[in-house]
Amino acid sequence: MFANVVATRSLRSSLYYARALREPDKGGKVIMANGVGLHMSPTAQLAMMESYCNPKFKVKAFSVVISHSDEDNERLKDPKFRELMIHEFVNSCKVRGVPLDDIPYLIPEHSNTDNDHYHMVMLVNKFDGTRINTQFLGKRMAKAAVDVSRKYGLHYPPGWDERDRRREQYEKAEAEKAQSKPLDKPKPTLPVVPTGDVGLEEEKEKKLQDRIRRRNAIQAAQKRKEDERRREEAERNAEERVKVQEQETEGREEDSEVDSELETERESRTGHRR
Repeated sequence: MFANVVATRSLRSSLYYARALREPDKGGKVIMANGVGLHMSPTAQLAMMESYCNPKFKVKAFSVVISHSDEDNERLKDPKFRELMIHEFVNSCKVRGVPLDDIPYLIPEHSNTDNDHYHMVMLVNKFDGTRINTQFLGKRMAKAAVDVSRKYGLHYPPGWDERDRRREQYEKAEAEKAQSKPLDKPKPTLPVVPTGDVGLEEEKEKKLQDRIRRRNAIQAAQKRKEDERRREEAERNAEERVKVQEQETEGREEDSEVDSELETERESRTGHRR
């Protein structure tokens, strides 16, 4: 058994291809689904899947092609056995950490070739809209297919055996290395000998306090100087206002005297005429 996972941004294209709408001879019969009706029309199934999609995610779904080796065609002629393999694959994916119980998906079957295969369309998010863990998703689902193949004696890519062999060798070597490594002896605890650092720390603290006092004194002096400047400026402004008021008063008095003289002169002239 083989499983190839590809991310897709177009849920419509993936589902319509899996349902073989453009090529009915492929089959496209849905044999397994989660959250979607098996016997719904493709349009209704697409609407159901789209209703579960989270619009925040650019990648909407994963298209998984599940196929078998030609060497297993004889054993896979039985449709019940083929269906059993699909159920085993889904269960193996769950064991590998793919939460298919919480993910909307459907699996159509294509029967237009000598080797029947399946197109699984699964969303990138769960029913509640949260994104699934997609780290090494393709590797986990491919390994799930290998697990089913080994369990039922089906063929799978030979590279997996070599990979497992190398991993076992590495784990064995690490275990032997850990066993052969001598235990670290605890280091002896040396007595604490007082040094002159304590006096140095006190001297540093004293210097720091002196700098703080000098800074505060400078700031206080600057504040007093600024207050004195503002006070002098206020006094000058007050003196200027007093001078202006005196000048205005003197001007009014002079105007009053002039008016009085003019009035006296008019009266004298008027009396002389009489």
